[in-house]
Amino acid sequence: LNSLFKLNLNDDKVMTRTDVASNKRIAVCLLVDESGSMCGLPIVTARNVAITLIEGLKNIDKIDLSVYGHTADYRNGKKVELFEYFSPRQKNLTSCMCMAARANNCDGWAIYHASNLFLNDYADYERKIMFVISDGAPHSSGYGGDPAKRHILKVTKACAAKKLEVYGIGVLNAFTADVGEAMYGKNKCVILQDVKSSFGIM
Repeated sequence: LNSLFKLNLNDDKVMTRTDVASNKRIAVCLLVDESGSMCGLPIVTARNVAITLIEGLKNIDKIDLSVYGHTADYRNGKKVELFEYFSPRQKNLTSCMCMAARANNCDGWAIYHASNLFLNDYADYERKIMFVISDGAPHSSGYGGDPAKRHILKVTKACAAKKLEVYGIGVLNAFTADVGEAMYGKNKCVILQDVKSSFGIM
């Protein structure tokens, strides 16, 4: 402060901050695990994390959002079922309150099917990101354990080849960093203690 008198106050560099805005259009997809193992606090936390991310991102210029939920072996004999909560076809964000713990989950196949919809919707966007919010426990008939984790990693790598970045978000410390890395790759997973921890993701 004692040296402020030495500054040239006509210099526009004094107390000026320059923000450089990106011209890139970014599309963000949230894919929420709605399996039975998410019953109770996990699904509430996952839903609230999704809503927190939506509220934080929806009004940022040049960022567009899609939100899906998924389960498996739920009804009509479908191995994987997606729930479209917010997309170019579904504009009512309040539908996210319908997220619920349902049946099983085939995370790799859910990522595969959601990514196809997402990439088609935002094909010309410069950057595309998917956050998979789950408890990290893929389980269905003939799908689970290490083979399922390897399948998830295979799918996420295939997505990367299509310029879609996939990141795992584990809710309520549901799995370790090693498990997250086995499914999503190194530095591609975040483990959250609670909803507030999601603020840093943005």
